Amino acid sequence: MPVFRRRPPLAPLTTGRIAAWLATRGYESAPMEDGYRVNWEGNSIAFYRDGPERYVLTVRGIYDRTFPTDMRTDLVLLIDDYHRWRPWPKAFVVPDDSGSIRVQATVSVFLEHGVSDAQLAEFLDLGLDTIVSFFVHLREHGK
Repeated sequence: MPVFRRRPPLAPLTTGRIAAWLATRGYESAPMEDGYRVNWEGNSIAFYRDGPERYVLTVRGIYDRTFPTDMRTDLVLLIDDYHRWRPWPKAFVVPDDSGSIRVQATVSVFLEHGVSDAQLAEFLDLGLDTIVSFFVHLREHGK
C-alpha cells in the first residue's frame, strides 16, 4: 500500500520570496523590476519573475566580457559543445548596444501552481550554480 506524505504548502512566486532567499545566502542585491540583481565576480546575475502572469522564475547571468562580432562563431561552437553534455543553463550570444556581443545564460522554471520554500531554494541554487559553472567554463577556455 502506498504511503502518502504530506506535501509542503505551495505559495505563489513573489519578489519577496526571492529577496528572502538572497538574504539567507548573504548576497547583496539591487532591486529591479520583479526581482533582484547581484554582482557575482563581475558578472551580473538577475533573479526575477517573468512571463505575462509573472509565475516564471528566471535566473539570468550576463557574462562580464564583451566580444567582437567576429568571435560569434567560436562562442556559439563553445556553447553548443557545453550544451551537448549539460542541460542547464541555456546559454546564447546576443548583440549589445556598443556593436559587440555578449554571452548570457538563463535557467527558467514555470511555477504556475506555486512553489514550496524548499523547491524555490533548489531552483534558485540550480540557476545560480549552473550559470556560474558555465561562466567558469568560458574562462577555462580563454573567453
